[in-house]
Amino acid sequence: MSRRVIAAIVAALLAVVGAVLIASYVIGADQRALAQYEPTPVLVVTADIPAGGALAVGENAELQELPAAAVVPGALSEPDPVSDLVAATDLIPGEQVLPQRFVSLEDLSGDVVLVPDELVQVTVLLAPERVLGGELAAGDTVGVVLSVAPQVGPYSSETILHRTLVSRVQANADTPAQDDEGDGATPAPGSQFITLALSAADAERVVWGAEHGTLWLTLEREDSDITGTDDVVTLDDFGAGTVAGFTAEDTES
Repeated sequence: MSRRVIAAIVAALLAVVGAVLIASYVIGADQRALAQYEPTPVLVVTADIPAGGALAVGENAELQELPAAAVVPGALSEPDPVSDLVAATDLIPGEQVLPQRFVSLEDLSGDVVLVPDELVQVTVLLAPERVLGGELAAGDTVGVVLSVAPQVGPYSSETILHRTLVSRVQANADTPAQDDEGDGATPAPGSQFITLALSAADAERVVWGAEHGTLWLTLEREDSDITGTDDVVTLDDFGAGTVAGFTAEDTES
């Protein structure tokens, strides 16, 4: 076989191989282009989710199909990875749901309970004996008892609130706790900052009590009997005689 024939055969083979390679590239390019428009399921925010809010498919998010090229890397197609988490920042409609935008509630705020939006929060500093020896924890519900030593009239105690949510407990406070006169002057080792979640009106009552009296917190469980706490308790309620060395006259004026 002559060299010219061999060269012609080789050239023909190279042409065929080149044509195949070009065709393959073109087909692959077309497939890659089509893949960018392939419908891909992804969770999208449909209503504002404030920081601390939970993802709820059907309420503030829904599964949508977007072109693959429009899907943010890591975007979720199902809610399980963030089902026990809350939004770290405010999320707005149109955002794709990304796992890095969610954190545990404790990481977000230091709280271990979710406070309803309609409630406000107020913090009081109390000595350990006024908070069950320092054994209160976030998530507990408490009664708030106010004792007052007025300038005129007898000493009195009254439960002013029931079933109040404790949203945060900060232990080992190194500042003075409330003293018996309510002026915050007496140091109390082991005192704690207790944050309560309650209505705005009840928050005013707690602040008044902290300013002008002494607050005690009682642990109220779901089945705790809280009947009989509607009246103000004074020394007269203990009957005739003395209580702890005091007479009714001693607690007046």
